[in-house]
Amino acid sequence: SEPVEQYFRDCLAWTGENFGGIENVLSADVHLDESAPHMHVLILPLVGGRMNGSSLFGHRQRLLALQDGFHTAIGARYGLARG
Repeated sequence: SEPVEQYFRDCLAWTGENFGGIENVLSADVHLDESAPHMHVLILPLVGGRMNGSSLFGHRQRLLALQDGFHTAIGARYGLARG
C-alpha cells in the first residue's frame, strides 16, 4: 500500500541523511511478512573515503540522539510511538 511504501522510502532517505549519504547504503530489505513490518539496512560507514563506523554511530548518547531524531522526523509523522 502507498502509505507503507512511502514510510519505507522516508526511512531510507533519513538513513542516507544521517549516515554519510545514500551512497553509504549497500542494501535495504523490507519485511512485510511478519507482525511488525520493518526494514533492514546495511551501511558501509565511509567518512572521508575511509571506513569509520564510530564517527557515524559514536557512543550511547549519539545512538539515543539518532533514535530520538528518527522518531521526530519519521516515526511521529506516521503515528508511531517512540519505543
